[in-house]
Amino acid sequence: MDAFKKIDKEEIPSQEPKIVAEFRIVPTANPREAFLEDYHHCCLCGSELIFTHNTNFLTLEVKEEAFCSACNIRTKQDQHRLQ
Repeated sequence: MDAFKKIDKEEIPSQEPKIVAEFRIVPTANPREAFLEDYHHCCLCGSELIFTHNTNFLTLEVKEEAFCSACNIRTKQDQHRLQ
């Protein structure tokens, strides 16, 4: 009579499927958008940079500076030649 022992519902393993792994595919930005995002945002805090351009028409140069208002630092300084 032991072969016909009653089994409680708690003893029966669940037949529901179990999630082993989950993949979330996030679309990435194209290289141009990624470059512009890095160029226009602070590398320390991520806030938007403030750009200033000073043009010197005698030497035909433009001095470009980027400033982060959140960090109070100057992050970029470039000089460009006018043609």
